[in-house]
Amino acid sequence: MIKSGGEWIPALLLEQALEEHPSVREACVIGVPHSDFGERPLALVSPMGSGATADGVIDSAELREFMLSKLEKWMVPDVEVVAEVEKTTVGKFNKTALREQYRDYHAG
Repeated sequence: MIKSGGEWIPALLLEQALEEHPSVREACVIGVPHSDFGERPLALVSPMGSGATADGVIDSAELREFMLSKLEKWMVPDVEVVAEVEKTTVGKFNKTALREQYRDYHAG
């Protein structure tokens, strides 16, 4: 669960919604620090080979529109496209390492 602006956002709900998109192979949602909201969800998504655009890239604007059709606007995460989402030795998303890696995502 991610607490953003006083509201709880279930990461699993966001991951499931993202993975319904034909261009997304897998999605991992983490909470990252945000100066105004405390935390905001950040989705790390890897593209599906055949579902991605011709150059193999996910269209972030189109993915955002897809998410807005399924979720409340305040729940829609920022999206970072990665080749593969980091996992632990047992194959689960390494959310601890990912939170550390992206802790300054909203800084600057």
